[in-house]
Amino acid sequence: MQGVFLMIIGILWPRLRLTPALARIGFVLAVYGVWRMDSESVRAILGAGNSMLRSRPDRLTASAIQEGIIAIALRSAAVSLIAAVLLMLWGFGVLLATSRRSKGA
Repeated sequence: MQGVFLMIIGILWPRLRLTPALARIGFVLAVYGVWRMDSESVRAILGAGNSMLRSRPDRLTASAIQEGIIAIALRSAAVSLIAAVLLMLWGFGVLLATSRRSKGA
C-alpha cells in the first residue's frame, strides 16, 4: 500500500505549485511517514505493538516502553502523512486558482 501511495505522489508531484522549501518538506514528510508505518508493521508482526496494531491473533504484547515507542512512531507517521497530503492539496489549490485566473483574463 505504501509503495502505491509513493507512486501516486511521484506522478502528481511535478504538477504541484509549491515553493522549493515546501516541496522538500512535503517529500520528507511523505517518505518519513511511509518508512515509519512500514517499520512499525514489521514490529507488529514480530509481536510488539499489539496494543495499536491487532495483526496477531495470539495477543502478544511487549513491554510498556516498547508499546509506547511504537505508539509514538505510528502517531508521528500518521501526522506526517496527513501533513504531506494537505501540502499536496494546497499545491493543487494554488494550481487551480492560477488556471482559473488565466482563463478569466
